[in-house]
Amino acid sequence: ENARLVGCIGNLRLVKDHPLFVRAAQIVARHVSDAVFVLVGTGPMRDDLGKLATELGIGGRVFFSDGRGSVQDYLGRMAVGCLSSKTEGFSNAVLEYMAAGLPVVATDAGGNAEAVEHGVTGFIVPHGDPAALAAPIIGLLKDETMRGTMGQRARERCRRLFEIGAVVKKHEDYY
Repeated sequence: ENARLVGCIGNLRLVKDHPLFVRAAQIVARHVSDAVFVLVGTGPMRDDLGKLATELGIGGRVFFSDGRGSVQDYLGRMAVGCLSSKTEGFSNAVLEYMAAGLPVVATDAGGNAEAVEHGVTGFIVPHGDPAALAAPIIGLLKDETMRGTMGQRARERCRRLFEIGAVVKKHEDYY
């Protein structure tokens, strides 16, 4: 009940590289005793990811939504939102994290760096390195003030730049 939840929302497919998230979770778990992890989504990698978590010794701290519950409910419980994708377009999950007032830790795939202002609303890390993904998560979990400030800034940035009215206005101005 008092655990701090680190979440990753996305279909459980290769391109999302959830094994990277699970490997980073193992590192985080060593440094933050009350951290737990949730993968919100369904897909063909579900069983392999459960096995990986067990092999890494964190099976009891990694949870799967398996399509149950609403994304909004998961967002409301998370302390940090993560995205570990190899490639990405412009991630809806990142915008959902930001709109929910969560700091984001995401790989440098696709439009993630356009959405997340590194060091201000979250962190952009190189893909493929579990330690690089884990380090800012650990920092955010250990510093509640930083986590709160970044989350508030993320929400403000999301509203200012990505709210539907603002996006429509940008398109109208462009055309």
